[in-house]
Amino acid sequence: MVMQASVTVSCRKCGGVAQTVGGQEYCRCSFCSSLIQLTEVSVDRILPAGTALDSQCPACAHPLLTGLIENRRALYCALCFGVLLRHADFGSIIQERAARRVGGEPAEPRPIDPAAFGRHLNCPSCRNAMEVHPYYGPGNIVVDTCAECGLIWLDHGELTRVEQASLIRSLSSAWGDLEIADTGRQPGTISSCEAESTCRSPLHVLADLLF
Repeated sequence: MVMQASVTVSCRKCGGVAQTVGGQEYCRCSFCSSLIQLTEVSVDRILPAGTALDSQCPACAHPLLTGLIENRRALYCALCFGVLLRHADFGSIIQERAARRVGGEPAEPRPIDPAAFGRHLNCPSCRNAMEVHPYYGPGNIVVDTCAECGLIWLDHGELTRVEQASLIRSLSSAWGDLEIADTGRQPGTISSCEAESTCRSPLHVLADLLF
């Protein structure tokens, strides 16, 4: 299993082991207590932890590095910036980021690239072939997953695409809720008065006008 139990970096001052501080974007050295600031990389906003693993990127065979995304452990490639996450962490990251983007500008959805289905990657953990399939949430992306290891591989920018598409879905849901609140009925339904007028024959309507 390539996912580490804890993310550590090397202290630039004494060379000791520095560990991440919960909820913070920095590490603290266990020996000299120095703080090491982490800087986000790539459009998917990965905080590098600085540790290279003896495991290769499934897309370009570059060594994978440890990192953090929303204080959750991740592996990423410093060459192609693909990201390896646990399934559960992927869902939690999307929910947290989408919640913070309320009021932001949603991105225009893009169609799925058919060429993505022709690529075959091996899981960095078990080395078996990963399953290629569309992500059945927002974003129109194709993902590579390993059910045995519970891991998902995302190409550069796909995490952000899902996050931005989740905002569009949230806005659509909000407009639907507003319509229900304003009309007092489900969208697409008609009131009893509307139903009566649509069901009555033209002769009945003409009779009402004349008499």
